[in-house]
Amino acid sequence: MYLCSAAVKVKVRIDNHSSLIHMKAVAVNGSILMSHLDYLLQCKLNGRRKGWLEKSIQSIRLLIDYSFVNKNVFKTPAKMFEVFSQRLFDGTIDSEGYDPTNLRWAARSENSANEIIRHITQYSDWLFEQKDGTTELLNPQKNATSAERLMNLAAYNHRMNRSFLKHTYTDKHRKNSTHKARVVSYRNTTPTSADSQKPFNEDKIWDLLVHGFIKSGQHKNSPVLQKYNLANLLITILMHYGGLRVSEVFHIYVDDIIPNVGLEQIRVYHPTEGLAPQWYRDSSRNQHCTRKQFLLEKYGLQDRLSSNEKKYHAGWKNPVVSNVGKYFPVFLFGDNIESVFFKLFRLYVEKQRVPPLTGREHPFLFTNRNGDPLSIKSFVKKHQAAVQKIGLLPYLEFGGSPHSHRHSYGQRLADAKKICPAVDEFVIKGAMHHSSLESQKTYTEPHIKKIAEQLSQAINFLSDNNKARTGIEILQGN
Repeated sequence: MYLCSAAVKVKVRIDNHSSLIHMKAVAVNGSILMSHLDYLLQCKLNGRRKGWLEKSIQSIRLLIDYSFVNKNVFKTPAKMFEVFSQRLFDGTIDSEGYDPTNLRWAARSENSANEIIRHITQYSDWLFEQKDGTTELLNPQKNATSAERLMNLAAYNHRMNRSFLKHTYTDKHRKNSTHKARVVSYRNTTPTSADSQKPFNEDKIWDLLVHGFIKSGQHKNSPVLQKYNLANLLITILMHYGGLRVSEVFHIYVDDIIPNVGLEQIRVYHPTEGLAPQWYRDSSRNQHCTRKQFLLEKYGLQDRLSSNEKKYHAGWKNPVVSNVGKYFPVFLFGDNIESVFFKLFRLYVEKQRVPPLTGREHPFLFTNRNGDPLSIKSFVKKHQAAVQKIGLLPYLEFGGSPHSHRHSYGQRLADAKKICPAVDEFVIKGAMHHSSLESQKTYTEPHIKKIAEQLSQAINFLSDNNKARTGIEILQGN
C-alpha cells in the first residue's frame, strides 16, 4: 500500500526574536503541509497538549491518504469527506474481503472516528477563516432536522446550565446554536461508566510498597537503602496517597519538596508558567522568572511538557494551580504517611539519588542510574513488574496501572466524606486539583490551609490498618 503522507519533525520559529522549537508536521509527497503546521503552531500556543496535536496530524494524514487513492472519484471535497467519514466507521474492506482503495482500514470505534472527524472539521473551519472563505469547507453547516434540533437543544441546555455566563445567553444565541447541524455528524456513542477504571486495591498497597519493589536478589531483612530503589517508592506514594498523575510527578524539582520538620511541603509547579526556584530568581534578579526560562537559561534545556524527546517528555492535564507561583500543593492522605514519605525523601536525596553529570545538570528530583532525568516509561516498567510480583494485573481496568492510584485517592476521600463532615465535595475538589464542580461554585472552595486541616482531622475518623502500620515500620527501618 502506497501512502503519500508522513509525520515529520521540523523546527519552527514563532517570531523573529524567538528560539527555534521542535514540532511534528504533516508532509505530503515530501513537502510540508504549511497551512496545517501554522494551525498546529497556533493550537500549541493556545495550550493544546502534545497528544492532541499528534491526533490532529494522524487525522489529516488519514484524509490525505484517502483522497490520494480516490483522486478524481468525487465531484467535491465535501462529498469526498462525507464518504471518508463513513469509511472510518465501517472500514474500507467489504464482507468478501475486497478493498478497492487498498487502504485495508478496519472499522473504528465511534469514539475514535468521531475524534478524527472533529479534528478535520476544526482544521477545515480554521483554514476557511484564514483564507477569507476562499477554501471549501469539508464539513459545512446545514439547516438542522427536527431530530437534530432536539439533540442540539439538549446539548445547548447542558452547556448553559454549567456556564458561569449563562445569564448573558439570549434567545438568538440559543436559536443560532440549535438550528444548524454539520453535514457529516458525529455518531452517538454507547454510554459507559467509570467501572473500567478501577482504583488500586487498598488492601494491596503495602504489599506493593514493601514487597513488590524489592530489588532482585535482595533479602527482605536487608537495609532499606540497599533493598529498594527509593524513587519507585516515593513516586508510588505521591500517586496513591497524594493523588498525583504519573506525568505530574516528573515535573517535580528537588527544591519543590520541603522536608523541614513541622513545615513539610510538596509542591507541583506548572512546567512552563510556574515560578523558578527562589534561589535562581534572587541570583538572576528576576522575581518573575518562569520555569521555562529557568531551564533554558540555567541548563540549556526545554521544559518536559514542550519537549518531543520521548524519554524526557512529561504531559500535563491542566490541574488548578495557584494564581501566585502557578503551583498546587500535594495533600498526603493516609495514616502516618507523611512521616514515611519525608523520611524516605531525605534518604533518597542524601544517599541514593544519582546527581547529574558535569555538563548534563538539571533540577529534576528523580534521576536514573546515569544522573539524567528519570523517564516515565522507566518507572512504569518498574511499577508493572512490582504489581505482577504481588499477583495483580498491571492494567487500568484491573486496578493495576499507575493511574489506578489516583482513583484510589479519590475513593479514599469519598469514603472519608461519608464519616467525616469536614471532608465535603469542595475539600475533595481542592485535594484533587480539579478545575470545578460547577463553574459557579469556584468561589466557594476552601483555602489550602483549610483543606490540609480537614484532611488531617479526617484521618482520625478512619479505622487503623494493621498492615499499613507494619509496612510503615519496615520502610522506616524499625
